Amino acid sequence: MRLRFTLLLLPLVLFSCHSTSQSHNSKATFYLIRHAEKQGGEDPSLTAKGEQRAQFWASYFADKGIDAVYSTNTTRTMQTATPTAKALGLKIQQYDPTQLYDSDFKEAVEGKTVLIVGHTNTTADLANKILGENEFQELDDAQFGKVFKITLADGEADVDIKTLNNWDKG
Repeated sequence: MRLRFTLLLLPLVLFSCHSTSQSHNSKATFYLIRHAEKQGGEDPSLTAKGEQRAQFWASYFADKGIDAVYSTNTTRTMQTATPTAKALGLKIQQYDPTQLYDSDFKEAVEGKTVLIVGHTNTTADLANKILGENEFQELDDAQFGKVFKITLADGEADVDIKTLNNWDKG
């Protein structure tokens, strides 16, 4: 009886060990930015400075190995993402920020490097979801140059945050 029970459990144990090792070997890199400077009003376009920053992001991300570009469905985020997507020959994938870091998304970005353009209230929230902890606060409304780079590999997270606000100076 014990032998039969052990033989029945063996495949289950082996399968669960195999599945666990697969999840710990996952790798993905996320670049998270907020949209560039915007005009006023509902669903505003970028300002001239915002358009320049969007072009800056395209040059900044040119050598980062971006495989996919994600943006919310607002004018300012789409305008921020467009120069990078065009330069890399990628189509912008629209997302709902409340549904972004679900199991389907995790599977879709497995082994990839992605750029995600969001908002003051979604960028830090997404970083927290990726890390599984509440480390970052909502971005300041005047902050447009922060880039979060989060790399997940073998169950570990590496976070690098830069603020690039002097990109347009001399």
